Amino acid sequence: ALGGSAAWVRETGTIELLLNQSVARGDMLNFSFFLVNPPMPGTPASAPVVRAWEPPCGAGCRGLGEAEAALPPLLGTADVNATWLDASIGSMGAIIGGQATITVTLRANFALLPGARVSVEGLNASSTPSGPLAAPFPFTSSGAFEPTAHWNQTEGVVVLTVRDRVPSRASAEASFVLRNPLSPSPPASPSVRLSGQLIEMESEAMTAFSVLHARDPPSFAECALSQDSFVVGGMARVTVRLRPTDFLTPPSSVTLSGLAGSTTPSDPALPLFGAGAAAFGGNASWDREGGTLVMNVSGVVGDAAATEVSFYLGQGARATNGTEVNATASGARFEGRVCDGAALRATEEGRFEVRRLLYSTNRTYALNRITITLQPNTNLGGGATL
Repeated sequence: ALGGSAAWVRETGTIELLLNQSVARGDMLNFSFFLVNPPMPGTPASAPVVRAWEPPCGAGCRGLGEAEAALPPLLGTADVNATWLDASIGSMGAIIGGQATITVTLRANFALLPGARVSVEGLNASSTPSGPLAAPFPFTSSGAFEPTAHWNQTEGVVVLTVRDRVPSRASAEASFVLRNPLSPSPPASPSVRLSGQLIEMESEAMTAFSVLHARDPPSFAECALSQDSFVVGGMARVTVRLRPTDFLTPPSSVTLSGLAGSTTPSDPALPLFGAGAAAFGGNASWDREGGTLVMNVSGVVGDAAATEVSFYLGQGARATNGTEVNATASGARFEGRVCDGAALRATEEGRFEVRRLLYSTNRTYALNRITITLQPNTNLGGGATL
């Protein structure tokens, strides 16, 4: 009946609503609207008055004329200061130079309005260059904020823009990724500032958990080796599972050293297989003399789950219990680690574990189709002779 909008005059404290349809006698009109309370504590406004009138009508018209009614003096009460009920900031990971996911949780005793800006300040120690926080480490939120956060490295500030109204006492959450300092550093002491609406305020974060704490050097939390064949002189598919303590992105590289004794010639583009092969561009650089395999990162090697990749190497001509392999990644502060398991272990003789011979006929002078089925206990590469 009220058309969904109203006219507000701040100077006179008047709001005017226009009926767009008739209202029958005895019907109830229920409507609500938002007004911002005064910026300072004070007494309630004087009792509001509601007036209703109809425009003049022709002869014989009996309109409402003008009616007046007083309301209780509740509007405009401001007896509580605006404050954050929750302003917590935390991050996971204290890796030197590592990517840290920072989560901000906000809850106020007033509404956050669309277009308002929440600035997270005091993040100067981060080594992330200025710009929008986007892929490959996207900014995410609970839906209250615009889908992109803006980062200023010089000032150490991340600015979040409110997209949808956040009611009073409701929580709003946002997460973004910044890189920790490149040298050991204590955690930051961030603060939160609200601007862009009538209520503006600044305060230190009520709770901060290891934000931009640079304490531990990056390394591999997991590195494990396995192979599918242990035949002397055979071809083994070697599988390595890697999980770094920090994201690896281009132009990083991962080096496996200690792969000694293989008969596979050096190859600058040794094929890679498995679910994680795409993260390294599908091939690696193999150096037989040095016993090293270098895999250049072409995507993102995450720290949440292990990345698994496989490659084929020829076993040596003598029995061996394998070699110890060390894994490291490019970067001056990256700490290598010895992988679990051994590589190029060769303890068995080659053999066919399943033999089957089938023929199609036993008639004299008939064309006989002979089928032989063999299952070797190693991989047979191109050039093998049966």
